[in-house]
Amino acid sequence: AYRVSGIPRMHDRPQASLIHALRELGYRVDSANDRLPAVIHGTGPRHGATCSVSVEDSSQFASALLLSERVGGWKVRVTGGNEDELPYVDMTRRLVDD
Repeated sequence: AYRVSGIPRMHDRPQASLIHALRELGYRVDSANDRLPAVIHGTGPRHGATCSVSVEDSSQFASALLLSERVGGWKVRVTGGNEDELPYVDMTRRLVDD
């Protein structure tokens, strides 16, 4: 189990998209309000698992999951049409594909 926290400002930032994606991958995530602090349990994702992550609030979580996709053996589906955030997701995809 890993306890993930951060500075108080991090506890105010939206984390739900990442926490929901981690749960879809097979991790147990304990969080009172789908924000930090959180405790992540598990031996790892189910191989071949799929998750969805929204970029409505931020592309950071989508990029983090995409960077880990190959090693984790999972598939990430990015949702949401935030035009300000999508270029960052595309940049991450190009980086991973190279």
